[in-house]
Amino acid sequence: MTTAAMALADAAPKPPPLQEPTPLSSLVFSKESRNLSCLVVTSLVSILFALSFSFSSLSLSSSVAFTKNNINTRLASLLSLHNSLPPPPSLAYLVTGSTGDHNRILRLLSAVYHPKNIYLLHLDLEANQSEREALAYAVQKINVYMEIGNVHVVGHAGNGDTKGSSSLAVVLHGAAALLKLSKHWNWFLNLDVSDYPLVTQDDLLHILAFLPREINFIQHTDHFDPREFRRLKRVMIDPGLYLSTQPDQVFYGTQQRELPDAFRIFTGSGSVILTRNFIEYCILGTDNLPRSILMYYTNTLSSHTKYFHTVVCNSLEFKNTVFNSNLHFASSADLFKNMSRSGAAFRSGFVENDPILDRIDLVLLGKLPSKIIPGGWCLEKKTKMSSSSSSISNECSVLGDANILRPGPGAKRLENFILKFISDSGGSLRARQCISDRK
Repeated sequence: MTTAAMALADAAPKPPPLQEPTPLSSLVFSKESRNLSCLVVTSLVSILFALSFSFSSLSLSSSVAFTKNNINTRLASLLSLHNSLPPPPSLAYLVTGSTGDHNRILRLLSAVYHPKNIYLLHLDLEANQSEREALAYAVQKINVYMEIGNVHVVGHAGNGDTKGSSSLAVVLHGAAALLKLSKHWNWFLNLDVSDYPLVTQDDLLHILAFLPREINFIQHTDHFDPREFRRLKRVMIDPGLYLSTQPDQVFYGTQQRELPDAFRIFTGSGSVILTRNFIEYCILGTDNLPRSILMYYTNTLSSHTKYFHTVVCNSLEFKNTVFNSNLHFASSADLFKNMSRSGAAFRSGFVENDPILDRIDLVLLGKLPSKIIPGGWCLEKKTKMSSSSSSISNECSVLGDANILRPGPGAKRLENFILKFISDSGGSLRARQCISDRK
């Protein structure tokens, strides 16, 4: 059983050795790129059919006689449907926060938890070591986290200044650690404490199960205003890359540099959903492109909003795998109905103790605030607890099969979100892949 406290210095026993990362020999990709547009549209059209069929199959019509043959036929139909559904993927979450974010990380973890996934929690150097220890001990108190063994805490943290490049270093470090911790996850997601899900994990895993596993969800553009071009020419220094304590703010060199001509620069949201193959390409791959781009962005402002976007769109191997959305609600509006109707999987920009989070928990996620989200993996009926309780409790004492999903209305909303995006793109996924928006 992997402990939740990973490498806490002198505060907890040393964890067992990490698994070896996927070897370079596994980095063999198909010779031809799939036509993702056809696959995505075809897959998504089948989702509603599968959902409606499964829901309608759960209850026998009153007009059908309850004979033994009818019941056996219906049970056989349900078994056939379950066997025909694609297996759910596994997600690797990096959840980051800063000083004072202990409870916010735990709440976000409870809202995105699923036994199929793996989680790495990171408090940056603004938080002291005692905060990381407290977070690790809080995770250890949750029985399901310890029994499954899929929640880990970074003991030796890094700086995470979003204005510099140290935040990108945190993401790359977290992704590399997750590659070692598990060889079985399919997508990598980075969230911070201002993010929150708008669908359940059963909803998200159900929809992703119908999509090609090579899609990278990256909201991106190469359109920059003149001010941004001037910032790109400035040489930024982030002390967080070389100081072991919380450093001062970033500073700039006196000279400027030319914009690169070896690759096109792209930017977008810092929240991404990346395939395991692409993460391995960035960290372990033999192609020098990811490292060249990384060295350039080491001295670039807010490089975490540009690095993956630039790498994927300049790579011949991956540029046709991009879905130009990170499945986040893009509007800054706080209206609950706008968020719920959007169909997005996540929304960013929540403040601490935002009252709308309680409503999201109750209405969209079907759980009490700060309680672990229920799902098909839990066989125990949800226990009624006071919504005023601020502590996190294990609501599932009987674990079932993690491959059994119980998608709800959120799955249909997310399906519509993806279909609408494709429709707005002219009906083709490729229409918005790494295109140039420069005039």
